Amino acid sequence: MNHVEFYVSDADAVAGGLTTQYGFRPVARSGPGESVRSIALRQGGITLVVTSAASAGHLVSEYVETHGDGVASIALRVDDARQAFDRAVTRGARPVSAPAPLGDGGVAASIQAFGDVALRFVQLPSGAGDNPVPWLPPVADAEDPSTGLQVLDHFAVCLPPGGVDPHVRFFEKVLGFTMIFKERTVAGEQVMDSKVVQNAAGDITLVLLEPGHIGGEPGQIDEFVKANSGPGVQHIAFSCEDIVRTAGTLQERGVEFLNPPDSYYEMVSGRVPVLREHTLEELERLNILADQDHDGLLFQSFTRSATPRRTYFFEVIERAGATTFGSGNIKALYEAVELEQSRQKS
Repeated sequence: MNHVEFYVSDADAVAGGLTTQYGFRPVARSGPGESVRSIALRQGGITLVVTSAASAGHLVSEYVETHGDGVASIALRVDDARQAFDRAVTRGARPVSAPAPLGDGGVAASIQAFGDVALRFVQLPSGAGDNPVPWLPPVADAEDPSTGLQVLDHFAVCLPPGGVDPHVRFFEKVLGFTMIFKERTVAGEQVMDSKVVQNAAGDITLVLLEPGHIGGEPGQIDEFVKANSGPGVQHIAFSCEDIVRTAGTLQERGVEFLNPPDSYYEMVSGRVPVLREHTLEELERLNILADQDHDGLLFQSFTRSATPRRTYFFEVIERAGATTFGSGNIKALYEAVELEQSRQKS
């Protein structure tokens, strides 16, 4: 993984929120007079780039007009970008941008991944060191406002019905990814099919999601695809070492998290009998969910979307041995809402 780039309507505003609320530190930004405004931010092993266009008609503006603010590209660091691009296109990938120089031997190229989201191959210039965006002028070191976010755990990608299997085949055949997990989750009248693919290095994990209906209203995946005008990244999960400390810090800085119903926490002990790392009181106070699989425990909390279309959002996750993605919480939340509604009627 090299970086994730968002196309947004106002790069300065989005970067400001990522800095003051989430604890990212600006490390580089485009110079004056450029056709786009790009700002790179880092925290732990995570690099985000937010980009907005200076005028209408630019491809960045067109993306935002179609999809709203969102993830536009996932950049994978490679030794030879031309070779990676040529191999992918030969295997059936649709090219988005041909290999182009970054300076001092650096090269970048991109292919379509899903919807209008690109997978970018980045070959860093010689001498770039640990700088993932050497093509952007660096800014003076700022005070580190870290909130404890460490690395990017996974992307959750929403696809229309029938979209998961073709994309699994694409990532396996074209990019050599491996499917590491699959699950069908049923919660009331909502059904969600998910398959997880991961690259060989293990630093890009995509949770591919599609809806499957047995009745009832459209679910969250349908709603995302509609609001986003097509497939896209619904959320990005950032890992942390201590979710109670990190979620508490984020809330103090103004990040809003989704609130599970009170009944969710009444039911936790029935699903997760032993909570070693955190107390139930801490989890409830900070709106943190708990789940477990055969490998261990998982703690996660989801932010409210701050985008005008209410599309992408973030997840904060702490893995205490667990290797899956908290699907047990989907059913548990549905059952908790059902319990709350039954209580209100009685």
